Order: sequence, then C-alpha cells, then structure tokens
Amino acid sequence: MSILTFLMGWGNPILKVKISINGLYGSIAWDISEKAKRQEVDYKTYFAVMYIAKMISNLGSTNEFLLLDKLAETLQNLKENNLKRTKILPTGQLLKEEISNPQFVFSAELYEKPNGALNLQTHANIKNKLLLLDKDIDPVTPFSVYLLWQDLTNTLSTRQLKIVAVGINSIVSFYKSKTWGLTDLVEATRCGLISVAQYVGENDGNEI
Repeated sequence: MSILTFLMGWGNPILKVKISINGLYGSIAWDISEKAKRQEVDYKTYFAVMYIAKMISNLGSTNEFLLLDKLAETLQNLKENNLKRTKILPTGQLLKEEISNPQFVFSAELYEKPNGALNLQTHANIKNKLLLLDKDIDPVTPFSVYLLWQDLTNTLSTRQLKIVAVGINSIVSFYKSKTWGLTDLVEATRCGLISVAQYVGENDGNEI
C-alpha cells in the first residue's frame, strides 16, 4: 500500500510542524487545525512524544547515545530546578522566530482517526547533503529535537511541561534499556503515549 493510499483514510492533518535549520540557528512553525486548537496542548504533547521517538530511531548508534544522554540531562535539570525554564539547546545554538534560507527543513504532520488512533508522517528537505554523508555524524536530526524541546519548554505552562517531560522520560528510559530492533519505534512511541495518559489520569483534577 502506498503512503498516499494509506493517508487518504486519515483525512487532513490536525497538526503540522516545520522545523527550519541554518547553521547554529533554528525556528519552529506550528500549524494547528481548528479541531486541534481546542486541545492544542494535548496534541503538541502527542506530537512531541511521537516525533522524538522517531528521530531517535532514525539516528546512527553514536548520535543515538548522545541524544539520549542530552535528553536525560535536560530532564534531570528540569526536575532539580522544579521545572524552572532552562536552556535546552547546546551552547551556541539558538531558537529564532524565523530562519532565512534554511539548509535543512524537517516537516511533520499528525493525523487522527475518529477512533483516536494517531499517525505521524515526517519529511526532510536537505539542501546540504555533504553534512550527512556519515550516518554516525548527523548534527541536524538531534538539533531538530533540541529545538522542539526548547520551544515547548519556553511556551508550555508548568503543568503542561511536566506532562511532556513524563512522555520524553519514558522514551529515553525505553531506548536506554534495550538493544534496538525494527519494532522498537512502535514500542517506544507506545510507552511514551501510555505514560502520558496514565500520568494525566492519575492526576486528573489535581495540580500536577
């Protein structure tokens, strides 16, 4: 079955994201459907969990470990600082409102069926392929993850940020605990989404 045929059953995306990168600078543009705006934070959480799980699975072994360690470090810093807003991006990298002439553009769409099933489609438009000749030296994919995590850290409420952190922590723990295989992306995504649902359910009506 082609991707086009598959997606026709999902209708229009409920959320679209474009992550643009040029050197040490990056920007994020969100396109939220009217339906998703009523639960914008929920869908951003779902997107973050699914996107980060997928990007980790796409990396070569060296960058997988580096990205996991960096995510674990940022999660620990947030915990130690009681979710005080902090800089996620490595030194020298900046999140800007807009990037001109991006060399790399990661785009993604989140789809939802009437039964609540979610599907994430991702695409990469790479102008400078010379930087990605070695699969184990990919500075761009991790940068896209840091940019997303930084944007959410900057914009979400403390409660919402904690929920996203729970999902990311579940993904990191999953990947660090096992040798990866072809089915791990599905399982990592499932672990992240389930941990978010459980955490929200356990704290429903309470201040998280």
